[in-house]
Amino acid sequence: MFGDGPELTAAAVLNTVAHPPGYPLWILLGHLASLFPAGPLPFRINLTACLYHALTAGLVYCSAYILTRRALPSLFAAVVLAIGSPLFFVWSLQAEVFSLTDLFAAAIGFFTLLWLDDPRRWRIVVPLGALFGLALSHQSTLALLAPGALWALWNGRREIPRRLATLGVFALAATLMLLGFTLPYAHTIFASQQLAHWQLGSATNLTQLNDVIERKDYGGAFSLVAFSTVQGGTFLERVCAMLSNQGWSIAISFAGVLTLGLRRRCKEFAVAVSYVALPMLLFCAIANISVSSDDTRAIFARFALLSLTALAPFSAVAIAELAATPLQVAALAAASVIAASRLPALSLAGTHDVRTLYRDIFAALPPNAVLLTAGDAVDQPPLYFQGVEHQRPDVTVITYGLLNNPHYLQALRSQINVPPEVIYNVRAQVRRDMLALENPNRQFFTVGERPIHAPGPRYVPEVLGIVTQQVLKTRTISRTDNYKCLAQLQSVNGYGDVTADYWRSNGFGSAVRQYYAGGFFTTGYIAELLHNSVSALTWYERANGYDADPLIVQHSTTVFSRLERHWQKAL
Repeated sequence: MFGDGPELTAAAVLNTVAHPPGYPLWILLGHLASLFPAGPLPFRINLTACLYHALTAGLVYCSAYILTRRALPSLFAAVVLAIGSPLFFVWSLQAEVFSLTDLFAAAIGFFTLLWLDDPRRWRIVVPLGALFGLALSHQSTLALLAPGALWALWNGRREIPRRLATLGVFALAATLMLLGFTLPYAHTIFASQQLAHWQLGSATNLTQLNDVIERKDYGGAFSLVAFSTVQGGTFLERVCAMLSNQGWSIAISFAGVLTLGLRRRCKEFAVAVSYVALPMLLFCAIANISVSSDDTRAIFARFALLSLTALAPFSAVAIAELAATPLQVAALAAASVIAASRLPALSLAGTHDVRTLYRDIFAALPPNAVLLTAGDAVDQPPLYFQGVEHQRPDVTVITYGLLNNPHYLQALRSQINVPPEVIYNVRAQVRRDMLALENPNRQFFTVGERPIHAPGPRYVPEVLGIVTQQVLKTRTISRTDNYKCLAQLQSVNGYGDVTADYWRSNGFGSAVRQYYAGGFFTTGYIAELLHNSVSALTWYERANGYDADPLIVQHSTTVFSRLERHWQKAL
């Protein structure tokens, strides 16, 4: 799947490192899953998401039962989370760190409510300490659940014995928290020592490890993206995006929170309010991402899982208000039917868009090519296809987004010549031309977002389907040969067979289809220059099916009108 999945899967299979903050615990557990002899390697890693979210739903049931002491409302809360939210369901089916984050959130919520339920259970501080240590080694956003646990501690303070043994219990909790946080990161340092060259997320000493944990390459722990072009947006836009992705199940959770307030169950209400105020509202306030496009909205939406999971048990409180058991059964049945009716559309069975994309990319590349990628959809997959499946090891892949990183440039110099000036933040096509000019014996290709394909000072793009080859401006290109090459490349069965569906593409479908549309449009344009209007119209219509860009529509309409006039004269 598009997103971080290919990189994380490769890191788990190879037992290496991933992008900051490193996710060492997820990698260790994923590596163990990869050793299980059942199906292909990606399938094994995907299964961990199913397991984590199944356990999450189970813990939500337990937490809901603490709140209501009723089985049906508790089952309702678990079912509505598991299959009622498209966001939760889709991320149950694919390798990503958020399913494990949700498991930690559900476990922390469970122990917090268990402590509030009976303040005499103050020794719960020990498992909570261990959980927070492991959780923070996994994802720092889980710290936003800490006020709920501290509230439970405050409410139970009178039940905590004033004796020396109590200090031992709290010391044990603090020790487990420290060990839970530090031990997984020992794996990051160890795995980094084994790498042949630098990777994003690697750390061979404590200084580098601190940079990884603090996500300095991204600008901080709550900086979701590193590039200014996708930063910005408003608090309200992010809140609306979060709620729309969480689905109708979050509304029932809000109803449960409101019910707690009306029933004056102040202790539980305060925990619920903290889960709304911090993982949801505070996160939306400090996150630095614009949600104006499908792909950035999808990146942001994954973080909505934390508040969705933390608040899920409270939906049981709203259903428990239906005093009659038949009404509770009816509510559970209705929610199950409504949710289940949407599941077929969310299924990821047969979705191989990332593999299709890179099959088409690699097919356009000659031996020993250099491929410059720009954009999340195309940056991550080579880490898996080259690192795990060993596809096209002859191709050198350069990630444009890492060209500002001196460690990355140093590692890249072992594969190609890298001029020192390339680190400067100049236009994308200028940096690309610097690299191409420094390596005259290698053919350079680009794939991804539009700026990387623009004509540069020395090179111009020659479109080859979804990729462009950089050729010197002085080179003459035969239109006929170019058209034949393009037509042959893009007429292969299954070429460009990627979905535009938001959920099944993790929000990247529209952007990737725009990449393909560019190749189809260029083919039609060359056919038009060759006075082959019928072929031109065919390619324009294909491009329009992938991206209804006004320029594509304009050319398609013009060629159709020309053909229509020709047919009328012929008749």
